[in-house]
Amino acid sequence: MAKGKSLIFNEISGKAGTVDFRTRSNKTVEIGKHRVPLNPKSAKQQIHRRKYGEAVEAWRALSTDDQHLWNLEAKNLIISGYNLFIMAKLTPPELYSVAGTTDIYHEYNAWADMSQMTLTFESNASRLLCVGSAVVNPYIAEAIRMGMRILVDGAPKVYTTGYMNLVQFVNLVLQELVTVEPGEHVVKMQWRSWSDSEIDNNCSSQSQYVHRSLSVFAFP
Repeated sequence: MAKGKSLIFNEISGKAGTVDFRTRSNKTVEIGKHRVPLNPKSAKQQIHRRKYGEAVEAWRALSTDDQHLWNLEAKNLIISGYNLFIMAKLTPPELYSVAGTTDIYHEYNAWADMSQMTLTFESNASRLLCVGSAVVNPYIAEAIRMGMRILVDGAPKVYTTGYMNLVQFVNLVLQELVTVEPGEHVVKMQWRSWSDSEIDNNCSSQSQYVHRSLSVFAFP
């Protein structure tokens, strides 16, 4: 693909014969050979297109309140409710989920399992969408670094960190799509402090918040 600045036009697009013209956001005009998208129109492709169209129509038929509920469900996945709805319609996943119900504490500069945040299941899925969330409080006034990660079958797959002080709580959220082989899987969430100061996930005193949860969507 050849690229160049157009001295005559501010914007140009379209095609002329077998040549395409496209204008990028930086005003660069790209010139190249026209490519015809591959469209084999196979039976499998036609079925997928029909199912996708039906899913889009089903979303449009939802009430505003129902769409809002899907958006809330998708919030921790960092995707839109529309995308979650379409994904669920096209490939309904198996769902495995657990939520913490007890107060837990950690005061060591090392990774440790979060209590109740382990899922063990057997599935024929080839992809696991792992989503974790936890509200964490520190016990000291100075800012400290805290981390959380998700392991799949013993291997760390995604992690995040945050800085907190005594007057704050931080909601840490993780998500990762992992490719796996069919069989038994163990998914767990761990946390740590980068100091020897205590951090906690306190369910009993802040019951209005979602404190810690781990969910796995298993897709074919």
